[in-house]
Amino acid sequence: NLVEPINTFCQSEGSWLFWVTFIIAFAILIVISCNPTLARAHPTNLVALFAFTIFESIFLGVVCAFYQLDEILFAVAITLGVSASLILFASQTKVDFTSKGLYLYAALWVLILMSFFTPFYSGRGNLLYSGLGALIFSLYMVYDAQLIFGGKHRKYQFGIDDYVFASLSLYLDIVNLFLIILGGGRRD
Repeated sequence: NLVEPINTFCQSEGSWLFWVTFIIAFAILIVISCNPTLARAHPTNLVALFAFTIFESIFLGVVCAFYQLDEILFAVAITLGVSASLILFASQTKVDFTSKGLYLYAALWVLILMSFFTPFYSGRGNLLYSGLGALIFSLYMVYDAQLIFGGKHRKYQFGIDDYVFASLSLYLDIVNLFLIILGGGRRD
């Protein structure tokens, strides 16, 4: 709500911009993920990461146009606090989360399937969905942070040339956590 003309545009005619930026960002993500050679080839990998970040930021801007400033700032503050805490925890704990990827993947599919039914439930259904989503993306953040940090007690870790995968993984965890918190805080 800081720039009213942009909010008005996004709310009235921004659906095409929402979908175009979402589809382009998702396509870039798929190309990077499915082509490890591209993801490791400098400087092409950085160009792809930059393009993904630009389209994802426009997408997030369109999403945020539908919320009040206090809702956005609340979601940013919570996301920042949770992210910093979890990354610090992941770097200090002796518990290895890197072997739990299969469980996180299964939980993510539960969340995805649940998303098809949440539009039909208001109140508690949305709160349950947001809480489960926040938990899953929080665990993913610990998992991905430990993949980045590596170490003796980590079963798996990103390689030295996987910095694009590593940054994308952590970035997507933080963005998804933000979106789940933002959506869960809706006061309509």
